[in-house]
Amino acid sequence: MKKLLSLLLLSCFLLTACGQGRAEPPSVSCEILREEGAGSSYAEYPAYSRSGAGYDALSAALEDLNRAWQEGARDFLAGGEPPRCQSVSASVTRCDSRAVCLVVTRTLEEGGPHPNTYSEAHVLDPATGEPLLLTDFLTVDAALSRTVQDLLYESYPELDFDRALVEREVDAALESPDLLWYFWEDQLCIGFPEGSFGFSHAEGSLGVLLPLPAEG
Repeated sequence: MKKLLSLLLLSCFLLTACGQGRAEPPSVSCEILREEGAGSSYAEYPAYSRSGAGYDALSAALEDLNRAWQEGARDFLAGGEPPRCQSVSASVTRCDSRAVCLVVTRTLEEGGPHPNTYSEAHVLDPATGEPLLLTDFLTVDAALSRTVQDLLYESYPELDFDRALVEREVDAALESPDLLWYFWEDQLCIGFPEGSFGFSHAEGSLGVLLPLPAEG
């Protein structure tokens, strides 16, 4: 009887220890910080933080990203003649036990005729802090490429696409580790930077929204 009781207590302890810090999804928030430069120059950058128990690996990954963004802001201010301005918007578009998705958009004014806008996204495994891949959520194959191409034509009917060029660039983008993708509400966004498909700055960046398959 004592042996049985000991085994039951040990089982309860192991279950509690394994679940500690993982019963609830992580909570991630963001604030926008600012570095001041010469004259009226400034550079904003995001700082993400995790609250609550557990998910220490996720916290470490967020700290690494925050450090890189701060260093990038300082490099931007030192990279040319003032005034130089970097404005940032940042959000958490998914935060659960499966994935944490961070989306950051930077608008840079460097004295040119128009500002330049760049977007980046980081999709992290909450348990390990490691980056997740698009292939963790979608099958990346010829069928997906055709779906993305069709969505581009449907989403931007005003643009005169070179369909052969679109096919080549979509195929290449889906195979690239630099592909911009992120979660947006109950969908998954795949983005293409300015200049894609032979277009100019005037058309801006393009993107499509895909339904997110059910996760088991």
